[in-house]
Amino acid sequence: MSDNPCQKLLDEFKQATIDWQQATDAARTFAVSKPLSLDKDIELKPPEYYSQMQRAYEKEEIVRKIYFEKLHALQECQQKHKQ
Repeated sequence: MSDNPCQKLLDEFKQATIDWQQATDAARTFAVSKPLSLDKDIELKPPEYYSQMQRAYEKEEIVRKIYFEKLHALQECQQKHKQ
């Protein structure tokens, strides 16, 4: 067992960081990677593409909130224990 009273919170924060990075990467796959040309017709994606995109962005938002909650809890613990 660690002597660090904030170790559990630190571990949770590290996992939240990994989770947020993965969720951000998943959402980024739906980002526009090149400018749309006004000379060409817009290529529509199948409906499931848009529902997958919506879920990815919603998940990223949830995971981002969890990340900041874990960060805040860790900072409070560190302040309490002056680490």
